[in-house]
Amino acid sequence: MTPSWSGLFSGRSFSAGDPGVRFEFALGLPAWGWFLVGIACVGAAVWCYWRIAGTRVWRIGLATLRAMTLLLLAFLIAGPRLVRQPERTERDWVVMLADRSASMSVPDVETPQGRVTRDEQLGQAMTAAAPTLEKLAGDRSVLWLGFDSGAFDLPSPQAPGSPWAGASGRRTELSRPIEQALQRVAARPVSGLVIYSDGRLASPISRSVTQKLQAEQIPVFVVPLGSGEEVPDIAVDRVEAPSRAFVDDIVPVNVRLERSGASGKPWTGKVQLVETQTGVVLDERDLSAQDTPPTVDRMELSLASRPSATGKSSWTVRLDPGSADLTRENNSKAVSIDLTDRSIRVIYFDGYPRWEYRYMRGLLVREHSIRSSTLLLSASRKYLQEGSEQLVTIPSSAGEWGAVDVVVIGDVRADLFSAEQLENLKMHIARDGAGLLWIAGPSATPDSWRNSPLGDLLPFTLATDSGSSPVVPSSQPAVISPTPAAGRLGLLRLGESGQIEWPIVLSDPDSGWSRLWWSQKIDPGQVKPTAEILATLGAEPGSAEQWPAVLTMRYGSGRSVYVATDEIWRWRFGRGEALYERFWLPIIRLLARESLAATGQAAVLEVVPDQPVVDQPVRVWLRVVDESISGRLPQKISVRVRRAGAPVDDPGTELALLPEAAGDGRPVSFATTWTPSDAGRFEFTVSDAALAGTVGGQGPPTATAEVVTDDDERRTPQADHSTLAALAAATGGAVIPPDQLASLAEKLPNRQVRVFGTPEIDPLWDRPVIFVVLMILLTAEWLGRKWLRLA
Repeated sequence: MTPSWSGLFSGRSFSAGDPGVRFEFALGLPAWGWFLVGIACVGAAVWCYWRIAGTRVWRIGLATLRAMTLLLLAFLIAGPRLVRQPERTERDWVVMLADRSASMSVPDVETPQGRVTRDEQLGQAMTAAAPTLEKLAGDRSVLWLGFDSGAFDLPSPQAPGSPWAGASGRRTELSRPIEQALQRVAARPVSGLVIYSDGRLASPISRSVTQKLQAEQIPVFVVPLGSGEEVPDIAVDRVEAPSRAFVDDIVPVNVRLERSGASGKPWTGKVQLVETQTGVVLDERDLSAQDTPPTVDRMELSLASRPSATGKSSWTVRLDPGSADLTRENNSKAVSIDLTDRSIRVIYFDGYPRWEYRYMRGLLVREHSIRSSTLLLSASRKYLQEGSEQLVTIPSSAGEWGAVDVVVIGDVRADLFSAEQLENLKMHIARDGAGLLWIAGPSATPDSWRNSPLGDLLPFTLATDSGSSPVVPSSQPAVISPTPAAGRLGLLRLGESGQIEWPIVLSDPDSGWSRLWWSQKIDPGQVKPTAEILATLGAEPGSAEQWPAVLTMRYGSGRSVYVATDEIWRWRFGRGEALYERFWLPIIRLLARESLAATGQAAVLEVVPDQPVVDQPVRVWLRVVDESISGRLPQKISVRVRRAGAPVDDPGTELALLPEAAGDGRPVSFATTWTPSDAGRFEFTVSDAALAGTVGGQGPPTATAEVVTDDDERRTPQADHSTLAALAAATGGAVIPPDQLASLAEKLPNRQVRVFGTPEIDPLWDRPVIFVVLMILLTAEWLGRKWLRLA
């Protein structure tokens, strides 16, 4: 429309010449409809002037005016108007998901400058593709999100203050972060999701998420980070050691190693037990010399040391892989042990002076770290007493048994003790952590103890379906062979100083003196499920017939050990007292170790388990063992939890322990639960004034716990690019290598949307020019008819 005409038909708000303005009729007629209307108007006009008087020119002129008037009226009836359609273009969205979990710190990317982490690889890729990312941000709406177990906002890498902070998430998921990202861009056009990750996930991507992406036709483009090849990694997965021990104990440190990316390859490297402060190597194991086959990716072994200084000792289990290792961050774990130098209180009961009794009595008297009382009990309840300390009477009450660390029961009848004595001894073991050592004999042990209170502390059951005893005496010569369970407890390490493994000669029947001529054959099927077999007996190592020789079992806070022979004294023929002492003393020290918890303490603080898992409840338990303060305790005890190594002014978390049990001479106990939210080593300290000190002035009761995660990012640090590629293929996306990130813009589909608003309508039928034209036509026709004298 020309400017003159567009001005003539201008609306109130806009004119016909404005961009986006169109002319239309309210009653939209097709072209053939207007053709019929035109024919009808012309026909009506011709019919009106067909037979009137006048020349043809006048009739044609008047008919034309009449036709134009009718057409103008039809034009007005159709509703002429100007319409402007508002519209805008909505930019499509690109969602960027960047992995911020701890696995991004794994240095497995080879570059000319050396190996870099996956996070550094991501930074280098974004720097190289910066122009593309800037253009993408200008053309589209870009949402940057980080993710580990969930999604969270990230600043644009081009924003001031970037790059992002270090990746530290402990768990990587993709299902939940993708769902959260889709919620952020709901009802908006999305051209694609771009995921920067190594693909190492704690759980598979859910099918519902993939189906949702497919239904909404959102392609996923993945930028795989990390090495595409599987790099071997070996890690110290778990370390277990007693929290307390005696000076000169053989303290076991049990280590579990796990590896990935090296299945089928021989184990290499070594594990060392190191004193943290001095760096002195206390013990080490060559991994290639262990029995673990190459096809197994988990190895368990035991290290040990014999500390000589009292106080807290800090050790570190250190792994030297000996070959390429993906990450060194999981190659060490710390362990702390509280060492005590005090005498162990032992009482030994036997029924007659057999050879094992004589040598055991001599050992207990000779050993400077043990205070012992040995008693031979007779059927008349009289006893013969020997040892370094004299008993006024056999302990009976709970208080009298409380001074004893280990009770040794030889071949003595149960009925020589009163029910009260045995019940209180049983309670002492279960509650206070005392130890019970059984030494088998042909007369009374274990059969006479079947129905006694201590029968529950035997590591095997004496009742069988046939009614026969599962313990049968044997005069068959046999040799002892230790099991791996003994190494985990630091027992049966009888080698010379510096070589604390089991001497091969003890399992060699040809040596003669190593053979034991009497033992008890215990049916392995009758061993209790909670018991462990520490050594076996057989004609020779590995023979078809093997039966338990040494068994152990936890009972409450204490432990019992059963030795199914009384012929260990025969080893003196081969090596003198050395082997005999190395066999029995570690067992006695192990049994006494649990009682260290209450030594010199007004109360004992325990955390169960001592190696809990993140987000799982932990029992914090306080046991009061000093009766003098049991009646003065408040209704709740405060315990402060702090991360090990935290600043002094860190308040930590305060727990309130509530009363759990009290009365009848039993220690008061308080308990609560604590749920750790982070992994690491935590220290628990009683902060209540009533327990701020101890009897020995050792400070308030303390405990430690090593909190771990069951889905540690570093446990399996290898990248998993196949998972990312499968997600991209399922959604119609693509895999974009980090060095080709600049091609991202070309691969993203155009999902821009034109959005139309409510049309703006300006009617033209009421314009003055319309009425002027109509009046002109009517007036002209009236004048013509007047001229012809028709009006």
